Amino acid sequence: MAIESMPVVTIEKWLFGDMGLARQDSGRVVLIPGGFPGEQWQLVNPQMRKGVLVDRLAKCLSVSSRTPAPCVHADMCGGCSMQEVSRALEGDLKISAFRDVLRRVGNRDQVSINWIDFPLEHSRYRGVLQAHGGELGFFGRSSHALCAVRDCLVAPPLLRLVLSDLKHWVCAAQFEGRIQYVASDENLVLAAHGMCQDEGRPSLPPNVGFQLIVNGKEVAAEGPKTIKVIWNDRSFTLGPQHFFQSNPASWSWFHAKVHQLLQMTGEGPLWDAHAGSGFLTSAMGGREVYASEPSQLAVETGKRALNIPSFKVNWFLGTAEQWLARHPLSGLAGAVLDPPRTGLSKELVRAFVSDGPPVILMFSCDVATFARDLKGLVGYEPSGSVDLLNVNPGTSRFEIAVILNRKG
Repeated sequence: MAIESMPVVTIEKWLFGDMGLARQDSGRVVLIPGGFPGEQWQLVNPQMRKGVLVDRLAKCLSVSSRTPAPCVHADMCGGCSMQEVSRALEGDLKISAFRDVLRRVGNRDQVSINWIDFPLEHSRYRGVLQAHGGELGFFGRSSHALCAVRDCLVAPPLLRLVLSDLKHWVCAAQFEGRIQYVASDENLVLAAHGMCQDEGRPSLPPNVGFQLIVNGKEVAAEGPKTIKVIWNDRSFTLGPQHFFQSNPASWSWFHAKVHQLLQMTGEGPLWDAHAGSGFLTSAMGGREVYASEPSQLAVETGKRALNIPSFKVNWFLGTAEQWLARHPLSGLAGAVLDPPRTGLSKELVRAFVSDGPPVILMFSCDVATFARDLKGLVGYEPSGSVDLLNVNPGTSRFEIAVILNRKG
């Protein structure tokens, strides 16, 4: 069938995962990557994916509210798919999609939402670059094809400064793989994982560290291997393998939210169930805290940073579920839950419903699992608004935060 004779559909709404939802004349739903409400798209090759038609080759015939993107790579790069709409429309689309998922998955219609926006530039101080065929960049939209980049607005200043030198090394060394980066305002550390023909190092400033890792073994290194960041007046030493909130502009907001929890709880101990390296724990000075984390590297990092008398942190190397098997929830004054994208386990949800503390501060990076977990935490209700944090503007992602009070 000629492309010109294929159906034309209109995008009805934007969905998470950078999909526009449209319907054919028959009523059948078709998802189109990159589609925004009001736009007309011509179907080209719709394919059935998990019971829904998806057309990754559809052609946009008319745009609705698109504006020139600040980044020249925005139309191809998979990282910042929402740079082509205004910041105001980006917020409206994300809020609308959040409400839709909360209604369908969480059975909640009336929820007050507080939208918090952060600057786009330099909003990713932790990330991964891809290298292939002598090019350096990020995965393209809805694919694993490389989108080569000359610059990246959301990258930290030091990475933008050395990007061309790094690309030159990738080409000269014929490096194939991924390059993790972690940055502060003073230092940048790059960890290249993959294979190359030449184990030489790129030409970089002295405040930029570089590690070449082949088959899991470090074969070349120079410069700093870690950065230092300050969280609540405590110095944390982090490397490319650490996981933490990537946008420094948002750090003070997260810590203020923890302080709000402290003001709402009694004098009993707190539990930071998914503590990581202590990003949120660092805001709990003066309180007895149990901090559980399965990564030994993260636990050691947190212990070093918070090893002072004003912090009473009892670190536990293990998952939240393993900690729960040894400690009752009944004696806690409150808990902080910041689970991975998969959300809370059924075991954790059951424990909190049965005998959880009076107050919970819950974070999430996935709308569907947040809605599911909020529905599952029977007996808890939001205290005030649900906060939506646009920590990675220009992308389809955001963070969710809510304080939950136990009823009765």
